[in-house]
Amino acid sequence: MIDLGLVEFREDHTEPPIRKAHLRPVPEELFEDEELPEIDDDEVEPEELGLQVMGSVIYKQSQVTIKLFRQIMGAVKFNNPKDHEILARIFNYVTNSDPTAIFLDGFAGSATTGHSVLALNRADNGTRHFVLIESEDDYIDDLTCERLRRVIKGVPKAKQDALREGLGGSFSFIEVGNAMQLETMLKAEKLPSYEDLAGYIFYTATGEDFDARQINRKTGFIGESAQHDVYLMYEPDLDYLKNTALTLDFARSLPKGSGKKRLVFAPTKYLDSIHLDEHRIEFCQLPFEIYKAAKPKR
Repeated sequence: MIDLGLVEFREDHTEPPIRKAHLRPVPEELFEDEELPEIDDDEVEPEELGLQVMGSVIYKQSQVTIKLFRQIMGAVKFNNPKDHEILARIFNYVTNSDPTAIFLDGFAGSATTGHSVLALNRADNGTRHFVLIESEDDYIDDLTCERLRRVIKGVPKAKQDALREGLGGSFSFIEVGNAMQLETMLKAEKLPSYEDLAGYIFYTATGEDFDARQINRKTGFIGESAQHDVYLMYEPDLDYLKNTALTLDFARSLPKGSGKKRLVFAPTKYLDSIHLDEHRIEFCQLPFEIYKAAKPKR
């Protein structure tokens, strides 16, 4: 192979040499007992060749991409949109055409990544997923999400049949708020509000989205998860924290709810495991940081 020029030695002799490979083997590369496979150039799709050994440079005129973008989005403008077909080709290459791959794009922009994944799924009935992240409020709904909506439903004036008919699929738009960190809620050594603490413990305990509209301060109910009805016994008051506990009376007063196990957060409890099981209660103590913030200054 050295004589054939298929081995390239590095300048640093401590690094391993590089073996060159042709897109298609030439006769000189084969062993004596090997035969060069017969390949009809007309039967090999360019995309398939690219998936074998992809070139380091892919060229496509930007005007083609811009025209397609205008077909989809009309008068909506975006500087330098990427080409979804090139991205789709790269995605197939790096995932070995895995139809279940998941793609993360931390700079969603005009949602080209999502468009590419939807197009791949339509082409081979795949179940690929994409996660797009975008911090620009100015265009995330009107551009990023809107492009996905249009390519999913179909663009009537598009020249491509698949795009005109619609690529199918779906997506969820989730707006992320500030990070729910207890340290942040305890600024200036103040106790967090009931709603803030409810959101924190519900999410950390269940891993599910919290809906503040479900709160019932009278019963202590703060939400239902897949496995629990969640309750919170709390007030941002030091005396309340000192004198409140999960008691048998409170357990008996809990509403029937969904019938799931009850997850109850409280300062402490005066119930044994027998009574907890009898009332379908799993007790959780309030986060310790609460008491540090509530500790009076000397």
